Amino acid sequence: MDDHDLSADQALREIGRMRREVRRSENWAGRLFLVAGLAVILYWTAMFLLPDPAPAIAAVLWVALTGASFVYAVRQGVQGAEYRRLEWPVTFAWLATMVGAVLFGGFLLPDEPAGWWVAAALAVALCTAVPPLWAAWWLLRRKAER
Repeated sequence: MDDHDLSADQALREIGRMRREVRRSENWAGRLFLVAGLAVILYWTAMFLLPDPAPAIAAVLWVALTGASFVYAVRQGVQGAEYRRLEWPVTFAWLATMVGAVLFGGFLLPDEPAGWWVAAALAVALCTAVPPLWAAWWLLRRKAER
C-alpha cells in the first residue's frame, strides 16, 4: 500500500467529514438568506418612508451587504444539493419582487406617503423579503430535520 491508499476505516471517516462539510454549507446559505431577507425589509422601508439622507445611507449599506455576501459565499467553497436546487428559483423570484418594489416606488408611491400608502409601502417591503426568508426557512428546517 502506498502513501495515498486509505484503509476502509479512513475512507469512511473521510466520507463522513465531507458529508458534514456539505451539510454545513446549507447552514451558511440558510443564515445568509435569513440576513438578506431581514435586511431587504429595512432597505425598502428606508427607501420608501424615511426622509433624506436615510435612503442614500440604505443604498450604500445595501451595496456593502451585497458585496460582503458575495465574498462570504465564494469563500465557503462547498454548496449543498438543497442550496443548489433553490439558488436560481429563489434568485429569480427575489429579482421579480425587487423589480416590483422599484416600479411601486417609482410610479405609484406619492412623494409624501401617508395613511394607506404607508401600509402599502410596508407590504411591498415585506413582499420583497418572502423569497429569501422562504429559502432560509427551507434550508434551516432541513438542517433541523437531520
